Amino acid sequence: MSKSNLFLYALASTLVAACGNVKPNHLPDGPGQCVAETDAVFCTRLLATCDSVSAVDNCGDMRTASCGMCSAGSACVANACKAPVCANLGFPKSTIATALSDATRQDAITGVTPDGKTVLTQRRQSSCGTPFVLLIADTIGVATTVSDLSANASLGSLRIASEGNLALTSDGRSIIGVTTAGTEFAASKRSALGATDFAPVSAVDFAALSVTPPRSVSFPAISGDSLAFYYVISGDPDPARNGIYESVRASASVPFPAATRMPEVVQAFESVTATSSDRMTLFLQTHTFSMVVLSRTSLAQPFANPDAPNPPPTVPGLRTRPLGDCTVLVGTCTIGGCPGEDTCVFSR
Repeated sequence: MSKSNLFLYALASTLVAACGNVKPNHLPDGPGQCVAETDAVFCTRLLATCDSVSAVDNCGDMRTASCGMCSAGSACVANACKAPVCANLGFPKSTIATALSDATRQDAITGVTPDGKTVLTQRRQSSCGTPFVLLIADTIGVATTVSDLSANASLGSLRIASEGNLALTSDGRSIIGVTTAGTEFAASKRSALGATDFAPVSAVDFAALSVTPPRSVSFPAISGDSLAFYYVISGDPDPARNGIYESVRASASVPFPAATRMPEVVQAFESVTATSSDRMTLFLQTHTFSMVVLSRTSLAQPFANPDAPNPPPTVPGLRTRPLGDCTVLVGTCTIGGCPGEDTCVFSR
């Protein structure tokens, strides 16, 4: 090595030592080359105790490593083993939400925020068989305001008059719905909680999920972190392509990618109503007016029946959705068909 090269090598090594463990990729083998940390050290440094994690290692290289599995009774949430949010599925108490219920007409909840302060619901205009009106209830401070959105022109291209076509995002500001064509989803956003100024709908985030006739979509549901979207496809000439689908995106700032049909254990039910805040518990409505849950212990795993070979666990109500900490559920409590369906709060 020439004197000039030796000088450059020494200078580069000095800079590396001064600036931390950044891998000098341009340096030859020999003294000063970075020694990559083990996977165990890599996981420990990142405070990851389960699942795979991707990050830059001590040598400046991007690396993915498996950081282990959680023990029974816990789930891997953000690469840390924790008790699932919905580990306790006992909700023996039931109270009618009077602001959201009319004893003479059918009420159908369609979305609730994790804090329970915004609820999207539908109510029959009068007798059974008549269209629904769309209501949104916002609790700001101690006051609850219920607004009728049925005449909102911006929502006119969504199927708001029939059941099973709407969802509410966790911030309470956006309504997601099936368009009148029945083949795609679109969303409308308002300026703030309590406002009714919903903007014209946009289908940009859901473009990859659209279908062509005779197929149609229904029963949208979105996770609390807005990363997972669930819905139903029906009408396909091939029955194996109908059913419940899931689309998962990496960030809430990008559109949802093409969805995949969920495992057969999920297909035994009518639709997804919600997920727990940690996305470890899936709430599903059955074809017989009841609710069950499936679960998993990692986002890398599919949902399964935790009580197999027995039937899956049940939760009370219909159209049921959990609040963020899963100590309270909101759903239909007086099941039996129109008009005897009210919205209730289930608690412990």
